[in-house]
Amino acid sequence: MQGKPDEAVGELETAIANGYRNYTWIKIHPDHASLAGHPRFEALLKRVQQ
Repeated sequence: MQGKPDEAVGELETAIANGYRNYTWIKIHPDHASLAGHPRFEALLKRVQQ
């Protein structure tokens, strides 16, 4: 999903909808570094952290 941030966030949203809730992994995984600051990714982090 490199270079496709909307698709990458969509895949993470699907994983979370299916029960994946590892906030730490989502936040610090190096593959997600390019998503930092993306509005949908930041909203996703907030939802998972709750």
